Amino acid sequence: MLSQTALQRCRASLIVPVCTTVTCVFAVATGTYAFGEPLPEDPLRLVLRLGGTALAMCVLLTLPRHDPLRPDARPRARRTAGRRRPGGTPYEREKHREAR
Repeated sequence: MLSQTALQRCRASLIVPVCTTVTCVFAVATGTYAFGEPLPEDPLRLVLRLGGTALAMCVLLTLPRHDPLRPDARPRARRTAGRRRPGGTPYEREKHREAR
Protein backbone atom coordinates (compact mmCIF):
# COMPACT_ATOMS: atom_id res chain seq x y z
CA MET A 1 0.00 0.00 0.00
CA LEU A 2 2.81 2.40 0.86
CA SER A 3 4.62 1.60 -2.40
CA GLN A 4 1.45 2.19 -4.39
CA THR A 5 0.99 5.64 -2.88
CA ALA A 6 4.65 6.47 -3.41
CA LEU A 7 4.50 5.44 -7.06
CA GLN A 8 1.51 7.72 -7.60
CA ARG A 9 3.32 10.70 -6.11
CA CYS A 10 6.90 10.24 -7.26
CA ARG A 11 8.99 8.84 -10.10
CA ALA A 12 9.55 5.08 -10.18
CA SER A 13 13.30 5.64 -10.62
CA LEU A 14 13.35 6.95 -7.04
CA ILE A 15 10.84 4.65 -5.41
CA VAL A 16 11.94 1.26 -6.75
CA PRO A 17 15.53 1.41 -5.39
CA VAL A 18 14.28 2.66 -2.03
CA CYS A 19 11.68 -0.11 -1.69
CA THR A 20 14.12 -2.78 -2.83
CA THR A 21 16.91 -1.68 -0.48
CA VAL A 22 14.65 -1.24 2.54
CA THR A 23 13.07 -4.66 1.94
CA CYS A 24 16.44 -6.41 1.71
CA VAL A 25 17.95 -4.67 4.76
CA PHE A 26 14.79 -5.32 6.78
CA ALA A 27 14.79 -9.01 5.82
CA VAL A 28 18.45 -9.45 6.79
CA ALA A 29 18.06 -7.57 10.08
CA THR A 30 14.88 -9.32 11.19
CA GLY A 31 16.15 -12.71 10.01
CA THR A 32 19.32 -12.27 12.03
CA TYR A 33 17.28 -11.41 15.12
CA ALA A 34 14.51 -13.99 14.60
CA PHE A 35 16.84 -16.92 14.07
CA GLY A 36 19.35 -15.82 16.70
CA GLU A 37 22.21 -15.66 14.21
CA PRO A 38 25.24 -13.98 15.79
CA LEU A 39 27.24 -11.42 13.86
CA PRO A 40 30.30 -12.90 12.12
CA GLU A 41 33.35 -13.36 14.32
CA ASP A 42 35.72 -12.89 11.38
CA PRO A 43 36.54 -9.14 11.27
CA LEU A 44 36.49 -9.04 7.46
CA ARG A 45 33.02 -10.58 7.24
CA LEU A 46 31.74 -8.31 10.01
CA VAL A 47 33.06 -5.21 8.23
CA LEU A 48 31.57 -6.40 4.93
CA ARG A 49 28.12 -7.00 6.43
CA LEU A 50 27.93 -3.77 8.42
CA GLY A 51 29.66 -1.76 5.69
CA GLY A 52 27.27 -3.04 3.04
CA THR A 53 24.28 -2.11 5.17
CA ALA A 54 25.70 1.34 5.90
CA LEU A 55 26.53 1.89 2.21
CA ALA A 56 23.00 0.91 1.17
CA MET A 57 21.52 3.41 3.63
CA CYS A 58 23.92 6.16 2.51
CA VAL A 59 22.86 5.65 -1.10
CA LEU A 60 19.22 6.07 -0.08
CA LEU A 61 20.04 9.31 1.72
CA THR A 62 21.80 10.74 -1.34
CA LEU A 63 18.82 10.21 -3.67
CA PRO A 64 17.04 13.46 -4.53
CA ARG A 65 13.99 14.19 -2.40
CA HIS A 66 11.86 15.61 -5.22
CA ASP A 67 11.95 16.57 -8.85
CA PRO A 68 13.51 19.98 -9.44
CA LEU A 69 11.09 22.63 -10.64
CA ARG A 70 11.48 23.66 -14.24
CA PRO A 71 11.80 27.39 -14.79
CA ASP A 72 8.91 27.34 -17.28
CA ALA A 73 6.61 25.37 -14.97
CA ARG A 74 3.30 27.05 -14.27
CA PRO A 75 1.51 26.66 -10.96
CA ARG A 76 -1.31 24.15 -11.00
CA ALA A 77 -4.84 25.39 -11.31
CA ARG A 78 -6.93 25.20 -8.19
CA ARG A 79 -9.43 22.44 -7.95
CA THR A 80 -12.99 23.49 -8.46
CA ALA A 81 -14.67 20.36 -7.13
CA GLY A 82 -17.63 21.16 -4.97
CA ARG A 83 -17.97 24.72 -6.20
CA ARG A 84 -21.15 25.76 -7.91
CA ARG A 85 -21.04 26.99 -11.45
CA PRO A 86 -22.50 30.42 -12.16
CA GLY A 87 -26.16 30.01 -12.93
CA GLY A 88 -26.72 27.11 -10.55
CA THR A 89 -26.84 23.40 -11.15
CA PRO A 90 -27.90 21.91 -14.49
CA TYR A 91 -31.25 21.00 -12.94
CA GLU A 92 -31.81 24.62 -11.81
CA ARG A 93 -30.88 25.96 -15.26
CA GLU A 94 -33.32 23.55 -16.96
CA LYS A 95 -36.06 24.48 -14.49
CA HIS A 96 -35.40 28.17 -15.19
CA ARG A 97 -35.64 27.58 -18.99
CA GLU A 98 -38.96 25.78 -18.60
CA ALA A 99 -40.39 28.65 -16.55
CA ARG A 100 -39.77 31.16 -19.37
